[in-house]
Amino acid sequence: MLFAEPLARLRQRFNTRRDRWIARRHPPVHSETIDKRRIYILPTAACGGFVLLLLTLMLLAINYENNLIYGLTFLLVGVLLVSMVHTHNNLRGIELSARGSTPVFAGEKSRYRLHIKAPEHAVVGVSMQYRGGDEFVLTLDSQSERTLELSASAAERGLHRPGILRLASRYPMGLFVAWSYVNLDQYSWIYPRPEAGGTLPASAMQSDIGALMGEGNEEFSGLNEYQAGMPLGRVAWATLARGLPLQVKEFTDIQGESRWLRWSFWPELGGEARLSRLCHWVLKLQRENKAFGLDLPGQHLPVSSGRGQVDAALLALAQHGVERPK
Repeated sequence: MLFAEPLARLRQRFNTRRDRWIARRHPPVHSETIDKRRIYILPTAACGGFVLLLLTLMLLAINYENNLIYGLTFLLVGVLLVSMVHTHNNLRGIELSARGSTPVFAGEKSRYRLHIKAPEHAVVGVSMQYRGGDEFVLTLDSQSERTLELSASAAERGLHRPGILRLASRYPMGLFVAWSYVNLDQYSWIYPRPEAGGTLPASAMQSDIGALMGEGNEEFSGLNEYQAGMPLGRVAWATLARGLPLQVKEFTDIQGESRWLRWSFWPELGGEARLSRLCHWVLKLQRENKAFGLDLPGQHLPVSSGRGQVDAALLALAQHGVERPK
């Protein structure tokens, strides 16, 4: 379309300026109570239809000089004004505080825990949503409390901040929509997306005495003379074609219960791809109940096992090359 691109740029410019204005007016805090100065309210489309109905009733009352229609019109005007006050007050006094986050893998939605406390009046049908996250609709009795978890979009590995939390209400009649913003000082670490592939080289078991190896199927170790009964799938046909004696390929596996996961493995991969490969092997060794150590540039995690070791390794992969929050 002719105006599609200019309109898109205009919308993007508007969203950028709006976000800057919201960030200035709502600085990051650990907890906040919503007061009346930070609640915004506008009529909805339903309110426009309601006002049109009132105008129609007023014209009928004037035309027919009917006191009953006059009374109904004024009653509905009162309902409209009372609805506006209740919609505004439904958000006033809500207390929110940050309660940490749950790390996830890249491409998943990050999870943030919030604690919410209702004021002296009940909170009805308040929607809460981070940008790119799922909407959560909440109803609380007066003075009651609840800890809940909200999602936010997180596409890339590293440090993620959910941004501004938007609370909105259309209670009680949907004639007005009131909303407010809360900028809780929260962040979450996003783990690399696990990408399967590759095998652990022999150096994965290297120590002061070298690698422990045994017969297996992973690492090519050389050629041996063919003996009767050996599987034909391992015959080195290329050497036979060159006129050499019939030989078979020998392979070895890394032996032992612990492994080393090193940044130097798979040098053909880029930085993020290498982190994803290491993440896959961390999870694989966890499923196999094997101890492991992690060696990254500038960070060394000794060999250990258990959930704590897995969490520490995933966190190290998420933090690699990323500035940590103060």
